[in-house]
Amino acid sequence: MERTMKKSKALQAEVNKKENIAEAYNKAFMAEIQPKGGLVFEDKYVKKADGYETCLHVYDMKTTQNTFWLNQLMQRDEVIAVMDVLTAERDDILKTIDRSIDEFYARALEEKSNIEQLESQMSISTLQRVANEISQRGESIKIVVNRLYLSAATREGLDKKINRLKGELTGLGYKTTILLTGMKEEWDGLFLPLDKQMESNFTINGKYIPARSLGGGYPFHHKSLEDPYGMYLGRTSTNGVVLFDRYMNDNRNRKYSHTFLFGQMRYGKSTLLKKLFEDDYNRDNFIRGFDKAGDFEEVVADKGGAYIDLAGKNGRINWLEVFSTATRSEKDLSVDHVASFHQHIAKCKLMIGMLNSDFTETDLNEFGRMLAAFYVDYGLWVDTNEPEAQQQTAIAGRPSADYPILIDLLAFMTQKYQQVIEREAPTPARRVRIEKIRNTLDSMLQENGNIFNGRTTVPNVQDEQVVFYDISSLQSLSSNVFRAQLYTAISMIWNDALRNGRKMKQLYENNQVEWAHIRRFSVYLDECHNVINPDNKASVDYIIQFQREMPKFFGSVLFATQTIDSILKSNLANDTNEALKTIFALCQYKFFFRLDHSEVDTVQRVIGDVLTDSLKGEIPKLQQGETVLTTGATEAFKMKVFVSQEEVDRFKGGN
Repeated sequence: MERTMKKSKALQAEVNKKENIAEAYNKAFMAEIQPKGGLVFEDKYVKKADGYETCLHVYDMKTTQNTFWLNQLMQRDEVIAVMDVLTAERDDILKTIDRSIDEFYARALEEKSNIEQLESQMSISTLQRVANEISQRGESIKIVVNRLYLSAATREGLDKKINRLKGELTGLGYKTTILLTGMKEEWDGLFLPLDKQMESNFTINGKYIPARSLGGGYPFHHKSLEDPYGMYLGRTSTNGVVLFDRYMNDNRNRKYSHTFLFGQMRYGKSTLLKKLFEDDYNRDNFIRGFDKAGDFEEVVADKGGAYIDLAGKNGRINWLEVFSTATRSEKDLSVDHVASFHQHIAKCKLMIGMLNSDFTETDLNEFGRMLAAFYVDYGLWVDTNEPEAQQQTAIAGRPSADYPILIDLLAFMTQKYQQVIEREAPTPARRVRIEKIRNTLDSMLQENGNIFNGRTTVPNVQDEQVVFYDISSLQSLSSNVFRAQLYTAISMIWNDALRNGRKMKQLYENNQVEWAHIRRFSVYLDECHNVINPDNKASVDYIIQFQREMPKFFGSVLFATQTIDSILKSNLANDTNEALKTIFALCQYKFFFRLDHSEVDTVQRVIGDVLTDSLKGEIPKLQQGETVLTTGATEAFKMKVFVSQEEVDRFKGGN
């Protein structure tokens, strides 16, 4: 009676255990993922309602392998690769090795061929070395089972896949087979641990591999970039995913979002630029840019953006308008009118220096003094060095109608400024300087008055998400006029970025918007060698200042050019070269598409030791869509940019 009760309790406990296990399963989930239509396990295949499946079992491999050798076995398209690992018992392994050594000794004595005797002796040496590693150094031996699962809609299609994969693996030194009548056990191998598999009646033979050798075969060494809010940009050369977020801030290695793209024509530079453009658009960021070849016209139109001709056909930007380009501090983003005015004077000096390359530093300083006196006379500035009084003028960011135009400046210079200078008894040299300035301003009026003489008439685009400036018409003008207009437009963009940054900073600090949802401001400078003038250090300094200020406004600048030599020239003065290197250094991200061999050394000088020798060697051999991306001072990898057919259709023009 007592025995019966004990048996009954044990039976009930077993039933309860099974019920608890059943309850632990999510039946709805199981119903969703189970094979639809059922399975039939045949000798060589698993027959399913939607096709066929089988398993290639790896039963032997080379004894000597390269580093990361498991990659060639497990990183395969359209294959589910499974590797089961179990630690072998130390004593059992040593006994097995001992028996194997005895067997090879016997063979060596019996073999008549010198080659066969040598092979036996080599096997003995290998086993002795393994035994020493186990007994003296604590090496563990792993039992490893590798399976490769393939599937296809038809048996014929599956047979083709099997034959192709077996052929590839045979060439790499792997021996594979399909275990006849073992499909059910191979199927279970997808889900059961190896020790449970070995409990079945079906024999599972694994390979015995030292742990160190197995570790050296690590199959997941691929380089990847997985930013939490990143866009899918493509895959690395080791098949790692690239989820790229320019605005990622880890407070360690990635703090800025400035980006530089280098690359020859037709290798994917423009396509990547447009992908980044669309990523900005999808994030609802403000976008500003310059288009020299018309590549962006359709993309901008598709997004409902504004496309403005900088040659004055559908609008003008007054170069004498003072834009808001500076803030009081990094924490206080209210407009610093004093700094904005000083930057405006510097920009005007830069422009007139471009328009007349004969200007010396003394000439430019004279022009700067005259311009400051002009704004005082016009009632926008004060003749005092008191910062607070200057700040109260609120000279930056006024309505366009408040600012003078070129003809006003010429009238002031001819009438009032000339009188002031005469009272100071100017030297002959100073008279020449003033005349040189007057002639240059007069030339601006006579030759390009439609561009330089008039108030800002471009549409009010402060609230437009996408605005691109068409600079193609400017190409018919001199390069100096071309650059002068670019810097005027950059000042206007700077003003818009500051305006947005002030708003976003307030929202962010009041916890009204999360970091990932801040509305940022991106500026696209394609063909940037037109903006960065390597022969004019002042222009380089202006762009550096632009880069330094933009992060305060949650802004970024994207540069693109075909060759690095178009910007960094070997015959430049050292201080100019150093300034140019600063532009590159301020760019967190650099994409290198194909460049000539001659430019690779220049790249190394610019970015330091980020690139390995192998990556440097890759750059001149990159194919279309391939690029080397650096994400800081230490990280670099090769990748292939993914472009869908829909993107190809949208991104007409440029590659």
